[in-house]
Amino acid sequence: MKAKKLIVAILAIVSMCCFFVGCLGNETPPQTAIVYVFNDDNKGVVSGVENEQEVTIGEEVSVSIVAKDGFLIKTVQWGDEEIVVNAMQTSFEREVFDDVEMFVSYEESTCVLTIVNDNTKGVVSGVTNGQEVTIGEEVSVSIVAKDGFLIQSVSWAGEAIVITQNKSVAFTREVVGDVELCVSYEKASCVLTIVNDNAKGVVSGVTNGQEIDAGSEISVTISPKEHYKISSVTLGGTSVAVTNENGFSFVSTVNASASLVVVYSPVLYSVSVQTSVEGDGDVSTEGTNSLGQITGVENGGLYEYGTVVTVVVTPKVAYGVTIVSITVNGQSVQVNPQGTTFNITIEEVNQIIINYVWSEGWTPNA
Repeated sequence: MKAKKLIVAILAIVSMCCFFVGCLGNETPPQTAIVYVFNDDNKGVVSGVENEQEVTIGEEVSVSIVAKDGFLIKTVQWGDEEIVVNAMQTSFEREVFDDVEMFVSYEESTCVLTIVNDNTKGVVSGVTNGQEVTIGEEVSVSIVAKDGFLIQSVSWAGEAIVITQNKSVAFTREVVGDVELCVSYEKASCVLTIVNDNAKGVVSGVTNGQEIDAGSEISVTISPKEHYKISSVTLGGTSVAVTNENGFSFVSTVNASASLVVVYSPVLYSVSVQTSVEGDGDVSTEGTNSLGQITGVENGGLYEYGTVVTVVVTPKVAYGVTIVSITVNGQSVQVNPQGTTFNITIEEVNQIIINYVWSEGWTPNA
């Protein structure tokens, strides 16, 4: 009897154990997990997942983090995994198996600008060498070549900047890290155009169409030909002082293509008209028109060399005045006592002497 009771007790215990084991075996496991996000919203933005977001177990989440201006993402801690970033933005995917915490750490971001520029050839403005700039900040750069130089190339952090006008360049760029700005220059080439009447004068020291390095000096000599003088000289539109109208030299610096313009004017020569009275022996200019009329030339008049002047001498025949002789520079002119027309070719010295005779009893100045 005792044995039977023992067997029943053992069976009861086994049955209870099986009941509890069966209950444990049928327990439902959890289906979701929680993602906890620890982020300073003043320094960066997390997207793709939110703090305390419920995620299905086994689900893959895509996380994107973008730092705000002035900051860099230093590290991201996802559960036990540390992700080193050191950049302005990052993104990644992770599968969720259990509750997980994500910590994002930031650091202030600045970078240094290094400028490689020859200040004797051009000027960089908008930035300075060694300047600290916040990452993400935009900077505006301007480069202007000095006289005699052209911008050859510009590189920004290895990027070749397009140069559309080689005297100046301007551009804007976002700073994403330490950057080097490199500027190179080349000598500007200028063309000299000479405007000169070679029949009137000679320009030496330079030639028409000559190429000159900008900033170089030129030495010019201008020599007018016979019977001409220098009236004016301009270089690049700027007047050059004519120190001697009969010829001079000057030195000038050429910074851009320019025209050298030389203008000449003829040298003018005077004509002396004198009269004499036969038997008087005096030669003077006084009373010239009292004995007759002289047209075509004036006493003391100025004329270009080589000009042919027609002179008409008309004596006062009605008062008994006639022409005895006419000389031009000592050479006799064939005359008609009643009136003579002749030509004179202007030379450096020009002297006309007209010799009259009049009837007795008439005063020439009357």
